[in-house]
Amino acid sequence: MKYPNEPSSNGEMQPLMVKLHLNTNQSSGSNMDDDEQATQEQYTSLRPPSRNQHKRQRTTHFKTYCFAVTISIIILVSLITFMFAIILHNNDKSKKNIQSDEYDNRHENDEENQIYSHRADLNLQHIFNSKPPTNTNVGCQGTVLIMPSCESSYEDDNNRCNLIGMERSFYLITLFGSNRRWPVPLDIFVLGGGNGAGKGAVDSGTVNKRQRAVETMMPLQLHYKVKNRSEPACYNKRRDLVKDVASLIKNGTMCGHMLTVTAADEYEIPLIASDLGCGPLNAGAGCPAVFGNGDSDSVWEMRFVYDEYGNVGVENDDDVAVGGNATTSKSTNDDETEVEEKSNAKNQDDDGGLKWRVYGSVVREQFDPLAFSKIVGDYNASNTDVKIDPGWMNMTWYDNLP
Repeated sequence: MKYPNEPSSNGEMQPLMVKLHLNTNQSSGSNMDDDEQATQEQYTSLRPPSRNQHKRQRTTHFKTYCFAVTISIIILVSLITFMFAIILHNNDKSKKNIQSDEYDNRHENDEENQIYSHRADLNLQHIFNSKPPTNTNVGCQGTVLIMPSCESSYEDDNNRCNLIGMERSFYLITLFGSNRRWPVPLDIFVLGGGNGAGKGAVDSGTVNKRQRAVETMMPLQLHYKVKNRSEPACYNKRRDLVKDVASLIKNGTMCGHMLTVTAADEYEIPLIASDLGCGPLNAGAGCPAVFGNGDSDSVWEMRFVYDEYGNVGVENDDDVAVGGNATTSKSTNDDETEVEEKSNAKNQDDDGGLKWRVYGSVVREQFDPLAFSKIVGDYNASNTDVKIDPGWMNMTWYDNLP
């Protein structure tokens, strides 16, 4: 047996020739046993990847990452789009519901206004036009102002005016006068019960007695000494109040004059207007069916006019002569002639056209507490003295108003 690099017989070194015979069909005949094969496989698996393999792996990982991010973005956008579509659908549905509710409310309000106005017109015809008036000239007009009470004191007693409410009551003096916004009232009425005084049985103002309504009108009453009384005329029952006001209108006492009515309870205001014939639809701009809760600045004007034209006559006043006689239309337009004929027919149906009509309007007192306090001198930079009573309580200040 010769070993590697063993010298030959001639003295030269001979390389070792190893010949491997591999038989793939016979596993047991392999020159590499099982342990050596396992060692070889483990060694092969532990070898680090080559540069190309590493580059291919990074490329594969990056593509997988991009694919995952893309799918996530698509899913997120889809969810956002779906949610946005749901929101839009709900908003559209809500708008439709709101519009439907508003339509229903308007429809209900229209029906209520129709019923309320019809009842008010029945009162107007029954009280004012059932019998011809006496001592009333054509064109007679008078106005009734329905005014709310002043702001109430919440903490102690809601039947009294608070500080701002008292200031409002004095502010009313500046609204009435020969050269001011409204004329001096012929009379001042207050509706409210609870203390046993006044006319009729107590049926209103039992919770909020009339003290706050009286305080609202007291400065105006004292300043102008209306009817030489020390306080407004008070009524316990609305029916008695309406009867007296209607009598003053029908007998001509109110021609060219106005009077005020103040209610202790806000809910009485539209009832007074309706009892006197002023509803939302039958009286020009009209008297609403409700009065705003806590509203101390709105005033309802009701103008009563005794004439023969009404709304039709006002719209065609160019064709009406002074004195109450309709003239022939100068226009050859058939539509204008038809309107005039209908107007004449209406006037004939209404006892010659003479009847009482009422026109309602809602206006504002426009009371600004700070502005009014500044005018009366409560906010004077040169005067640092603290006043016990505010300037607006000084009645002599109002005597110097123009």
